[in-house]
Amino acid sequence: MTHDLVLSGTAGLGGSVHDRSGAPVAEATVVVTDPRGEVVAAAVTGSDGDYAMPGLFPGPFTVTASALGYLPAAVPAEFGGAANPRCDLLLTPAATIVGTIRHDRTDRPVPDARITLLTDDGVTIAAATTDEDGTYALTDLTPGAYLMRVAGYPPVSTRITLNGNGSPVLDLQLGHSD
Repeated sequence: MTHDLVLSGTAGLGGSVHDRSGAPVAEATVVVTDPRGEVVAAAVTGSDGDYAMPGLFPGPFTVTASALGYLPAAVPAEFGGAANPRCDLLLTPAATIVGTIRHDRTDRPVPDARITLLTDDGVTIAAATTDEDGTYALTDLTPGAYLMRVAGYPPVSTRITLNGNGSPVLDLQLGHSD
């Protein structure tokens, strides 16, 4: 009995990872997953933001990039067997809010105050509790407009807009009104 087999060739994948300003993102992890979600290849970008993955089989995939200080990005991709496709990814900087919560009368730090970042619909985006020195950090935030609420002594709320540029410092005073 004779069986004919058709073997498809392998292709490599290459590309680059940049931020919104066009600067390369070094040490970004790029992962290729198949339709079942299984990882089929991974690479880390160089100082120029470029990566290369040889030996991928043809088919549909998802290419994901992530890096410290950035929100992850994913794009669908279809690889053929003949050419080495290129897949460039663009990462958005993740926003961070840091600050100190202090009592309004004594200016002393408030430990264990609960900070909550909310959408206009009341959905919690991030939460933190202040340290012994009254400091807090909310990290890996998507740019947007939010309501920040601090619970304790009595609660305080303020509006904040994150545009992905820099990390705002938001210090608040807690205390009772006279």
